[in-house]
Amino acid sequence: MKKSEGQSDSHQEKVLNLIDSGDTYFTVDIAKKVNAFYKALKIINENLTIREQRIVWCVMDGMSYEQIVEDLCIAEGDFNDDIQSIYKKLSINNESELANLLKKKDLFGSRF
Repeated sequence: MKKSEGQSDSHQEKVLNLIDSGDTYFTVDIAKKVNAFYKALKIINENLTIREQRIVWCVMDGMSYEQIVEDLCIAEGDFNDDIQSIYKKLSINNESELANLLKKKDLFGSRF
């Protein structure tokens, strides 16, 4: 992972660089999972709006669509539009593919 000269590393980039360099105490399997998670997180952060990101985290926390609509005070129609936008931006088709993209539940069990 290269960076532009003068560009400071974010925390995520530092973790990825540490993993990529092999300077970790992780097993190879865990290092690969962490790397995949941060790459997926970067894709989400760079491609989704703040509201779409919040929806993704709610889904990953196991909330139903009805709970998300209520919790985030979103109209059902707007929520459906947001979900379709998330799927399109991430090139996925459903909630299962979203879970597989992050593989978060396998790695962390719950959000940070």
